[in-house]
Parts: sequence; structure tokens; C-alpha cells
Amino acid sequence: MSDQDATAPGSARAEPVQQSGLYATLTRGALPRLLFLGLLVLLLAIPLGMVRYVLDDRTGRQWEVETLIAEQWGAEQTVAGPVVRVPYIETVTVTRNNEPVVQERRHMLEFLPETLSFDTQIATETRSKGPYEIPVYGAEVAIQASFVLPDLGALGIEDVRFLWDEAVVAVAIADPSALRDATIQIDGSNADVEPGFAPGSGGVAGFHAGFGTAPTGGFGETRNVFVSLGFNGMASISTIPLGAQTSVHIAGNWPHPNFDGSFLPIERTIDETGFDARWQVASLARSIPSAMIDGSAVTTAMQGYATDRLGVRLETPVDVYAQVDRVLKYGIVVIGLTFAAIFVVGVLRNLRAHAVQYLLVGGSITLFYLMLLALAEHIAFPLAYTAAALLDLAAVALYVARTVSRMAGVVVALLLGLVRGFMYLLLQQEDLSLLIGSVGLFVALAAVMYATRNVDWYRLGLPTRSPGSPAIAGMPAGT
Repeated sequence: MSDQDATAPGSARAEPVQQSGLYATLTRGALPRLLFLGLLVLLLAIPLGMVRYVLDDRTGRQWEVETLIAEQWGAEQTVAGPVVRVPYIETVTVTRNNEPVVQERRHMLEFLPETLSFDTQIATETRSKGPYEIPVYGAEVAIQASFVLPDLGALGIEDVRFLWDEAVVAVAIADPSALRDATIQIDGSNADVEPGFAPGSGGVAGFHAGFGTAPTGGFGETRNVFVSLGFNGMASISTIPLGAQTSVHIAGNWPHPNFDGSFLPIERTIDETGFDARWQVASLARSIPSAMIDGSAVTTAMQGYATDRLGVRLETPVDVYAQVDRVLKYGIVVIGLTFAAIFVVGVLRNLRAHAVQYLLVGGSITLFYLMLLALAEHIAFPLAYTAAALLDLAAVALYVARTVSRMAGVVVALLLGLVRGFMYLLLQQEDLSLLIGSVGLFVALAAVMYATRNVDWYRLGLPTRSPGSPAIAGMPAGT
């Protein structure tokens, strides 16, 4: 059917005839029509908000699945240590009732390693529950640390009695329930490992072992500690650089690592088989003291009060919900551009689309985002995006071609095709998305300005006379 057939009896297409009534009165003239279309666009924000509600619900469900897997397999892991904690008794004289009284006060000295080396290997896999896929890992960590017993005079400790039989080497871990094994060697000898970060530490989980006998060489003597542990975790693995000189090596088979924390690796290699990264951190670059009395650098750091940590986060290359959210943010823009295309074609060809037709077109565009979300949970995101875009484009273009005009259908098909392709390009270019989006909107506005360059906006909406017919008061075509 040609565009001229739109005036045939019974045709569903928009007709270039004069109409009267409230609708015609409200939409007479260019400015009222544009304001009316703007109102329709804002009205369609309601179904878009409903789609976002569904998206938020699915995102919340994903978080619940992640929490469940974390409880069963292991959560995000942070390892800190080893550190040495040794209690001591200080004898002080105080005055009570004008009489000197000798008291003994118990304190805890915690000191950090002089050198600290982490060597971590992680093997990743994906755990699925319904449409949700969560990356998890198993880690094997080897830690070597050397401790130089600190100078007591520099710490202000004098005339004290150390309780070396209660001294421990302690290691903290965020989720100890995911530990598979742990061993501690002190100067080459195996030590008995006990649960808990350290007696009386509180608030921090981990394991510890007795430090051994008192140092025979006095303070300044070096003790070497080796810790081996295996554990499960998910999403991320990190450590805290407690040594005066700390070196960290983390390697794994996940090809999409994100190196986060306060320090970036000095060397890194990333390919399709995995990653390999190395860090070097000196004590001058951190905010943690090398020794503490009646406090714990590990407790402070593990409880989140210190930012001195480094590690790897296992990113999901295509986060379905994040991608859909980014596309959905442009929903109003896509609807507005589509309405503008129909309006401009109507103005140029003296045709008119009803508000109901605009709403049906907007509803179809809104359903694109719901279809995209539903498909992307089960098939690859590029395929889901292509399928949803083709279905939406076909429905809108065919409907506009049948109810407005073939020309309008062709223009809308081209516009939606370009917009959907443009949006997918924005998804792939995070760093340039603002620049590309701004250029795209400028080109769209320039196209509308060029297409309507010869339109007499002052006469748009004035009563016109059809050839061979008396004038009919009311609203002409072009809405």
C-alpha cells in the first residue's frame, strides 16, 4: 500500500485530515504538539521504572546467591601476618594513701616482620546456581618472614619480664571457615597450630602457634618463620604489607583480574590463560607502625581502619545486570528519538499519529529492555542484545509503517537500528562513552534540524483546505 492509500476507507494509517475536539485543540500548533510528545515520553518513564525494579530484584537475587556460595565455599579473603605477640609484666610503684605500692601490669608487645614474602597461586572455577554464575577459587599461599626482635629502649620498655612461654606467631585470615590446611615452622621446626588469631586479641579470626623459647642472643636476634596455608574464597584475594620490606607474588588462571588496593603491581602479565603479578612495598609507604604496645596493627587493618592492602579482584568480563543497567539509562533518550522521527516524518509528509500509537511504540521499546534482561540470563550478552533489538525493531517498524506511513516505518527502522548499534558501541567503550554519546546526540539533533529546515512552524497547525473540499475547522496533520 502506498502512502497515498492512507486516506482509503478503513485504513489504519494516520490520515492527513482535519479533526476537531479537545485533543485537536490541545495539540494545535508546533509548540503544543512538542510539549504533548514530551509529556508522553515522561509518561513512559513509568514502565521503564518498572523494568528497573525487575532489574534491581534480579540483582538482589544475585547478591543472595553470592552470599550463599560464600557461606558454603568461602568469602572474599584477606591474609595478614605473621606477626609475633609476646606479653610482658611491668613493675611500677604507685602512691596509695601516701604509701608506695608496687604493682605489676600486664602488657602485650606486637612486632612485625623485617622481611615478608608472599607467594600465592590461585585456581579459579565458576559455580552456578540457576542463571547466576559466580567465580570462586582455591588458593595455596607460602609465606616467609624474618623477625628481628626490636630494641626495647627505642620502645620505652625497661625493667620488664617477658613471658616467652605465652608468646605466639599469629596469622589473620578473613574467613577461617574456608581454611583447608595451615602449618607454621619456626627456624625450620614445626609448631603446633591452634585456631584463633591470638589469645586475647578478639575481633580477628585466624590461627597461631607458640613462638618457642626465649631468644638466646637477646634483642636483635633474628627468627625465621615459614607459613603454608590453603583455603577457598571468592571474588577477591588480598594481603596487608606488614614487613619492613614486603614482596608479594600472586598468579592465577583467571584472565580478567583487577588489581586493587593501595598499591599497584610493579610487574604484571595478563593473557587468556591467566595473570601473574608482583608487588614490592617498603615500610615508608605504609601507615602501619613496626611495633605496637597493647594494640594490634593486624586487628586495626583487618577491621577496615587501614587502607594498606593490595590484591586481586576477579572481575566478571560481562556482568549482565551492569550491562542492562547501562543500556536502560538511555531508555528515555531512545523513546524520545523515536517519537521525534515519527513527528518529523509527519510534519514533512502532512501525516498525523495518534497519542495511542505513540504509546504503543514506546511500550514496544520499553519491552526491549525486559527481553534483553530475560535473554541475557540464559545466553551470551551479544546474542541476547541482538535478538532483543531485532524483535523490537521489527515490531516498531512494521507497526509505524502500517499505521503512519511506509516512509515513517523506514525512518524508524533505520533510526532504531542505528541507536541500538550505537548503544552497544557505548557498552564496549567505557572510557569514551561520554564523548561518543555527546557526538551521537549532536548528530541526531543536526539531522532533525536539516530535515525540518524548510518547515514553516508558524503555519503548522493552522486550518487547511483539502483539494475539492470545504475547509474543516480543527487540527491538521503533522503531530
